[in-house]
Amino acid sequence: MPRLSRRLQRRILARTLESNRRLEARYERALRGVVRQLHEDVLAAVQPKLPDYVRADASPFDVAIDGILVRWVTNIKRTVGPLFDDHAERVSAENRKALRLLGIRPHDVGLEPVIETRRNDNLAYIEKAGRAYAQDVRELFEKPETFGLRVEEITARLRERADVSESRAALIARDQTLKLNGAITKTRQQNAGISRYTWSTSLDERVRPEHAALEGQVFDWVAPPSPGHPGEDFQCRCVAIPVIEGLEEL
Repeated sequence: MPRLSRRLQRRILARTLESNRRLEARYERALRGVVRQLHEDVLAAVQPKLPDYVRADASPFDVAIDGILVRWVTNIKRTVGPLFDDHAERVSAENRKALRLLGIRPHDVGLEPVIETRRNDNLAYIEKAGRAYAQDVRELFEKPETFGLRVEEITARLRERADVSESRAALIARDQTLKLNGAITKTRQQNAGISRYTWSTSLDERVRPEHAALEGQVFDWVAPPSPGHPGEDFQCRCVAIPVIEGLEEL
């Protein structure tokens, strides 16, 4: 039987360690739902005022809309917090399974603060997305070209801004899942006494040139390359294959 190339060996090992795309999609749907509720609340408050806005130059984005945003931001921890906690538990379980398949016994010393950091970042990014959406709506009504449009046209533009906001939430979900998986991998490998890893990309057209240049290179966990460790850069899908004697001897 022909021996597999080292590149193919890395790809096989990388698939074991990759972020679970099913979990990414699940979390993405959850975050989309959170921001969608904000959109629906804002639209419900704005729509009754649109006929008056069309007839007179008075923005419907008033104190009531600001109040909706304040309440939404206040409830972020209560709504997104539990969603992230459940997501982190699932990602951690998948990561634990992957490491065991590679013969690594996971140790979770120091993992709690790592996950807490990712939790706080998730909350902050979703709050920022909500504020960005509110600003988009405010700017829509401040544009001179908006005044005089039909109610249906304004509603359609509000829907467009809601779609943009949901896309932001989807990006956050994917990026933060990758970062979470990467951070858990790093902590558990270091806890297991593994000091070095081999950088492995997903070997497709979406890999950034600066990441593709790192394919197959070995790095120390205490000395990351310029993009950071795998998963730390924005939407980085690369993974860290632990350097263990005989691991790539498939």
